[in-house]
Amino acid sequence: MQSRPVSNSLLRHGVAALVVGLLLGPGAAPAVTKTWNCTNSYWDIINCWSPSGVPLLVDDVIAGPVSATNTLLRFDSVTGTRSANSLLINSTTANTISFLQTGGSLTITTNEIVGSTSTGSYALGGSSNAMTYLYLGYCSGSNCAYDLYGA
Repeated sequence: MQSRPVSNSLLRHGVAALVVGLLLGPGAAPAVTKTWNCTNSYWDIINCWSPSGVPLLVDDVIAGPVSATNTLLRFDSVTGTRSANSLLINSTTANTISFLQTGGSLTITTNEIVGSTSTGSYALGGSSNAMTYLYLGYCSGSNCAYDLYGA
């Protein structure tokens, strides 16, 4: 039996397919909508998110009252540096949702909305929060409280 040399074209296509496969998969985690699920706790607590796990850069984050209770989402220096694609702080019930950031650094890639269709509260002090757009009382009839304090 006579062997044949591998053609350069076949070798180039095989290498190209391997490189494309390595670049495309397994890729970054797909975006997930993360919903706050604790009545009073910190952003970096894994079990306070549904689905479980701290939000990632590609995730959309929703925080509202939990179990018909006034709810507080905290972010401090122990939470560290975190990011998400978007953040919505909104209550459509008589109960409140408050986001209190007293330390650490939060980056929101796109929109941060406080009081989308009803109410929301956000207090920021001694920390960093960067976003593309910050909407306060986004829709007609909605309202929010935004408190920027300290250094």
